[in-house]
Amino acid sequence: MERPIDYVKQSSWAGRYFADFGDLVRQCQVWLNETANVRVHSITRQRPVDRFEQERPHLLPLPAEPFDTDWVLYPKVSKDCVIRVDTNDYSVPWQVAQRHLPQLIKVCVDGQWVRIVDQGERLPQQRDPDARPAGCGGDRCAAGGGRPGGADRRL
Repeated sequence: MERPIDYVKQSSWAGRYFADFGDLVRQCQVWLNETANVRVHSITRQRPVDRFEQERPHLLPLPAEPFDTDWVLYPKVSKDCVIRVDTNDYSVPWQVAQRHLPQLIKVCVDGQWVRIVDQGERLPQQRDPDARPAGCGGDRCAAGGGRPGGADRRL
């Protein structure tokens, strides 16, 4: 299918109302099971559900660890012990800031958290104020929030 998003928007979302993101997921799952995956595809002349069963034995399992999709950047640490990510300022402990003045420091952003990395170690993470709900899409939005092994302190 060349334009799957258009198909989903026009066939599944059009004319429907969703109470929240969970409701959207539930309604779309019903639509997939009862409409989209059981129709005969115009090009393959097969039902997607049948085609998937043919391909299933050839599919590889997902990796045990999720892919790292963090947005990595290297902002300068200011003399006020802050870094700027997009239009937001985040504090850096003064001991770390002194080691990096006026150098760059590694920062990882995943749509939920901003993580500062100093000498290979993550500092306590800070909530991204621009974060959208998990699973919402967007260029920096990651489903599921934080990464394994990272601190889970929410500020």
